Order: sequence, then C-alpha cells, then structure tokens
Amino acid sequence: MNTRAIAAITIGMLLILIPTGGSSENTPTREVKEWIELTSGNYSFFINSSNDMVIEFDGSSDELSSSAPYDPYYDLNSTLQRAVDRAPLWLNDTLVWSFSNLRDMYRMKYAELLLNESIDSRYLDEIAFTIAYMP
Repeated sequence: MNTRAIAAITIGMLLILIPTGGSSENTPTREVKEWIELTSGNYSFFINSSNDMVIEFDGSSDELSSSAPYDPYYDLNSTLQRAVDRAPLWLNDTLVWSFSNLRDMYRMKYAELLLNESIDSRYLDEIAFTIAYMP
C-alpha cells in the first residue's frame, strides 16, 4: 500500500490590509500613508498532496473563513481506493481526480483493470498513466 504524502501548513496571523491615503490621481503608483487592518486569523492544518484549502475574505462582513482540507481519495469506494493504491505513487493524486470525474460504469472497469493480477506489472504504470490522463 502506498503512503500518501502530507504537508503541514501553518498560516500565522493572516492579515487583510487595505491602503489608505495617498494621491487621488489616477496614477499607476500611489503613496500609501497608512494601512488599516480589516481582519486577521490563525490557521494550522495538514494538507495531503491532493488536498485543496481555501481561505476566503468576505468584504461585506470583513471576515475570513476557511474550508476544511479536502481529499477526494476518501470519497472513493474501497475498490477504487485499492486500484489507486496499486498504481505507482507518483500517479496517485491524478488517478484519484480522474476516478472522481468518471462515470461509475467506467470507474469500476478501469479499477478492475488496475486490480487485475494477470496484468504484467511492467505495464501497470502505463495503464495507470493512461487512466489518469485520458480526456
């Protein structure tokens, strides 16, 4: 079974600042006289290499919000997870996204192909690559 990479990310005191003052002319550069802190926050979380993490700023309420890290691997059924785990590690993330976007009928056919023990292991990475990068 392949080990999935995890990165630890810490964003300390994320500040949203806007400039005030300066020239009112329409010039490309403006002298900033003062910064006003609209909001700040501390975030610490783990992100797998296939995770997405979004921090959003709501200008109407001057609030920051974040989404929990999301890994689509855990949305796959156990057969699809085994197929991803059998593929070379460097293809896992792309293969997960591919399986996530395929119709169920095709997902299972491709997963069965990757899990087929009669396939020569020399060709497993070629098959996984084809599934991961097909349009």
